[in-house]
Amino acid sequence: MAIVLMVSEEGTTKAYTLTRSPIIAGRSQSCDIILYNVLCSSEHCQFVLTESGQAKVMDLGSTNGVSVNGSSTLHCKLFLGDEIYMGDAKAWLDDAKMTFQEKQVHSKDTALKRHPAKPVIKLPPLSKNEKTGKLLASGPSSKEAKSNPHKTSTAVRNVRKARAIINKKKES
Repeated sequence: MAIVLMVSEEGTTKAYTLTRSPIIAGRSQSCDIILYNVLCSSEHCQFVLTESGQAKVMDLGSTNGVSVNGSSTLHCKLFLGDEIYMGDAKAWLDDAKMTFQEKQVHSKDTALKRHPAKPVIKLPPLSKNEKTGKLLASGPSSKEAKSNPHKTSTAVRNVRKARAIINKKKES
């Protein structure tokens, strides 16, 4: 039905329906969302729907920036539960009038399922004899570093052994 952006400032909350046309927020009287906050620029940011129906926010070069969930951003997709701050004004997506598909598009869980993280390389578990207890990131001890700074760590040797085992399995 509709993607609605709720904007709360100085105790009042207003609803704005997002469309494919940019909705500009700022202190200027020509903005679609007029903010009265001195921390906001005259044209602070804009909200828009992409062709796929995903809501986005884009900073328009504001002095104090836009933050989503506490992180400054120049532009990002918006999801249900996100808190957008423009100075002291707070905005969020309201799911009351969203269709099932719109809720799915703006669900963080759905976004994660669409782009799952893929492991870089799958290594078989090391045998008991190959386990050393040393971490790869820990690096050599101070004695090892002084005696031979180019010495290969045990953890690196174990990874190389595991890769060799994988390659042998692939060949046979």
